Amino acid sequence: MVDQTDYNQLYLHIYFILRRPTAGGWSGSRKHLSGHTLYWIHEGEGTFIAGEKLEVTAGSLLYAHPDLEVQYQSSERRPLDFTIIRFECMTVERQEDSWSTSPVVRLPLPFCMPAANMDRLEVSGLMDRIIRGWNPSATGGEVASKAALSGMLLYAGKHLTGMKQETRFTLFERIKEAMQLRYVSNLSVEGLARAYGISPVYLRKLFHAYEDCSPKQYLETVRHENALRLLLHSELSLRMIAEVCGYTDEFHFSKVFKKRTGQSPAKYKKYPQV
Repeated sequence: MVDQTDYNQLYLHIYFILRRPTAGGWSGSRKHLSGHTLYWIHEGEGTFIAGEKLEVTAGSLLYAHPDLEVQYQSSERRPLDFTIIRFECMTVERQEDSWSTSPVVRLPLPFCMPAANMDRLEVSGLMDRIIRGWNPSATGGEVASKAALSGMLLYAGKHLTGMKQETRFTLFERIKEAMQLRYVSNLSVEGLARAYGISPVYLRKLFHAYEDCSPKQYLETVRHENALRLLLHSELSLRMIAEVCGYTDEFHFSKVFKKRTGQSPAKYKKYPQV
């Protein structure tokens, strides 16, 4: 296995690069097990199976080393659109007056590397350069693709591998903390899932497992608790409380509040013990 500091010694040979848009429910498998393979999910949702079954969504980078069998399937509603890069790599070292090469059996990358926020932008940019260079008429051609692929592997090794080591619970805690900090924003299940490199289905599973509620219900609770605090301890108007707690408007705030407590915000502010 190659250490991160040895990436400069890698020689890469690309077998093929294939953009693979799919239909809902489509399934496939990795049939060529002699080389290394990267998968970059541009759009959609689905599952990848390599020993364990993983939910993947746009912004996921996956790595399959030689001899690793992989199966994948698109969701019915949001089919996968992904790029496959199959390549060979070896280390090249100069020894006295000659060069020696050794095949790399496995790179130090996890199977699945979710890329969120700036990481996703960086990996997406590198992937665009790899694909453009693979065009036979492109300036630089395969040399440009190899350079971009080398940059991709180096970036993944430095910035994406730590995310895989995160446990299911610590990932949930990070998402929950983000909701507690950004409850004023117009948060959505799809947006949160995309930001953390997981699918909306997996995000909902996390909240049902650890909070016994949906992400939407948890967000409503966070907003409600902050609204209660402001009703009791501030002189802000109902319109302002609705605004700073993330509600659409005062009417929406009052409707949701009454549904949860059985009384209006104005009545609760006046008679909080009732």
